[in-house]
Amino acid sequence: MTTLRQAKRVYFIGIKGAGMTALAQVLKGWGKTVSGSDTADIFFTDDVLKKEKIRVVAPFRAGNLPAADLVIRSTAYTASNNVEVKTAVKKKLPMMTYPQAVGQLFAGRYGIAVCGTHGKTTTSAMLTFVLKELGLDPTAIIGSAVPQLGGSACVGQGQYLVVEADEYQNKLRHYRPRAIILTSADWDHPDYFKNQAAYNRVFIDFIKRLPKDGLLIAFQDDKNVRVIAKHARCRVVWYGKKGPRLPLAVPGDHNQWNAAAVVTLCQSLTLPKQKVIAALKRFTGTKRRFELLGEKKGVKVYDDYAHHPAEVIATLQAVRQQFKKNRLIVAFQSHTYTRTKALLPAFAKAFRLADEVIVLDIFGSAREKHGSITPEKLAAAIHRQSRNASYRGNFSAVVDYLTDHVRRGDVVIVMGAGENWKVGVGLLKKLK
Repeated sequence: MTTLRQAKRVYFIGIKGAGMTALAQVLKGWGKTVSGSDTADIFFTDDVLKKEKIRVVAPFRAGNLPAADLVIRSTAYTASNNVEVKTAVKKKLPMMTYPQAVGQLFAGRYGIAVCGTHGKTTTSAMLTFVLKELGLDPTAIIGSAVPQLGGSACVGQGQYLVVEADEYQNKLRHYRPRAIILTSADWDHPDYFKNQAAYNRVFIDFIKRLPKDGLLIAFQDDKNVRVIAKHARCRVVWYGKKGPRLPLAVPGDHNQWNAAAVVTLCQSLTLPKQKVIAALKRFTGTKRRFELLGEKKGVKVYDDYAHHPAEVIATLQAVRQQFKKNRLIVAFQSHTYTRTKALLPAFAKAFRLADEVIVLDIFGSAREKHGSITPEKLAAAIHRQSRNASYRGNFSAVVDYLTDHVRRGDVVIVMGAGENWKVGVGLLKKLK
């Protein structure tokens, strides 16, 4: 089988996915010829790919496939739902999935996997930034663009590899790290994990594969993390909510905990603590994590990736810490029908710190085209808890409503893992 190191020309099917874009950056940094395909929809990764001068074709077509030494496909696409994957199989082109490819990066490096339901993108970005600031020249795969790193990846020659490790579809089984940060374990991805026990199991199996001289950094305030960590066969170092507050540029208690995980890991690797803390102070955040899109006519508009009830609560708490008296309006796009339905009671209670919640159409992504839950049902559930929610129609209708409705001093946050950012961009254009 062709390996990443051997391949000179690599083609990505589904290249706009956050992880796929990051891996494409790494391989291009290795001097390989990289190209790929995706849908015509615009994502934050389009800017990264354009900056890296990586050729992207859209939409998917059988004729797109170039003469490649290796094809890497997103796990969202198979021969049954993607014509390019089907063609690659027919032509017997060397092909592997994204997690299989990332798994090969661990060879010969001190691999650090950052995993958990929440916080793994910011924690991965913080850790990579710190290692880079300390002159350790890391390589990294991160699930969002990090302005201070120039994209969603880092290509270095040092011993450390940082990977944001996604548990969905048990991608973790392909990774062999030396250290793991486990931030949380709130049941998620109900289309794949049927209950909390099944969800815990994927993390238990992952940490069991750590070598005896490996390292687990675990969040002690999460009861599921405590259950999972009992199965570790290596050293376990805990961090939690009661640690000293750090001087961070990114707001919110949840970012204090993300930073605490980084400090705990770095101390365990005997890196200088004060230099680590000083570097964290300079970290300014990632794309789509409480990111200020702009301000017009006294209205601040933010974008945030929160799409799980616990993430929504954490983000709104951070917003309220910063904007105690401003009117807070949330435009929320739930991600996948299965998650929306399974976690509906928790979603209903998650928005109590907002003054108004506008529910957008559900984003099924490549996983789901429809479901039994509707945005109207979600809006009604939220409204029953806090009397502040409504469904206002498609993106265009929501932008029109907000344009007429907002006033000076308002804080608008468009929230979700889908295309909700378009509402924020559209609102700023209208206000201008």
